Amino acid sequence: MARYVAGRVLQAVLVVLGVTVITFVALHVVPGDVAQMIGGEKATPQQIAEIRRQLGLDDPLWVQYWRFLSSAVRGDFGISLQTRRPAVQEVLTAFPLTFELAVLALAVAGAVGVWLGIASATRAGGMAEGTAMLVTLVGTSAPVFWTGLLLLLLGGGVLRLFPIGGVLSSGVALDRITGIPLLDGLLTGNWPAVGDVLWHLVLPVVTLALLPTAVIARITRASMLEVLRNPYVQTARAKGASRARVIYRHALPNALLPVVTTIGLQFGTLLSGAILTETVFALPGLGRVAVNAILSRDYPVIEATVVLTAVVFTVINLAVDLSYGLLDPRQRQG
Repeated sequence: MARYVAGRVLQAVLVVLGVTVITFVALHVVPGDVAQMIGGEKATPQQIAEIRRQLGLDDPLWVQYWRFLSSAVRGDFGISLQTRRPAVQEVLTAFPLTFELAVLALAVAGAVGVWLGIASATRAGGMAEGTAMLVTLVGTSAPVFWTGLLLLLLGGGVLRLFPIGGVLSSGVALDRITGIPLLDGLLTGNWPAVGDVLWHLVLPVVTLALLPTAVIARITRASMLEVLRNPYVQTARAKGASRARVIYRHALPNALLPVVTTIGLQFGTLLSGAILTETVFALPGLGRVAVNAILSRDYPVIEATVVLTAVVFTVINLAVDLSYGLLDPRQRQG
């Protein structure tokens, strides 16, 4: 088991290292001069050259990358060109809300997607299968921003059931502990704030969860249909096992491996989809920070955003890989 874990951890470290290389190279080949941006339009060539020397931009590329990597390991990505604050501080301030949104959307997508997949596989031709196919069609076809705008128009504009933006009403107080509004409300026992946060997040979570729900439902259905054809399932039925026991005790555990993999991979999709979702619903999360940084070419913030997202995504997938050993002992032996 220790060898299995060590191998997965090494792969995760290599993935994050590869992301830092790609991010560093990409930001150095795009048009634009950081020194010119810092110096401003009125800066003289001598001033631009001095800024480049101070930032080390005249050094060889591999020297600049090593300096970037060594600083990134310490959590230092430089100073934001917009706010003049540490770039990592800008990212960490906004990340908790995005993380909360992604986790809630993943929980909804996992629960609904697995239920739809099981129902459609075990009740072929019924309403459950029709519902699953409809969710799959809509989820995979509708862009996130279009779904968000539609829900915003209907739920917040026409029906006036939900807020049209933000994460907390102006009259509701909430002590900041972790930066995750829902968790902060739970930790402090502030139930009015918890309800208000959930009320604000209904539309964003539904918007963000629609695509992964469709994907998880399709994978669950296909995996369950394959498992239900196996001889041991037929044997369990022949022995008189109840329908629920056959599905949830014999079939589902063996169908979970591809589903768990899909759920883990969808977390990265949710983090990227949160950028559009937060923009539509005016949420002050990592998506807004990333968009502003890209538009203003705030390279330190872009680097911090990409690396942090990659680290979180890699950790989630590492947890998924390690869970294989619990779900299927053959993975540990292999």
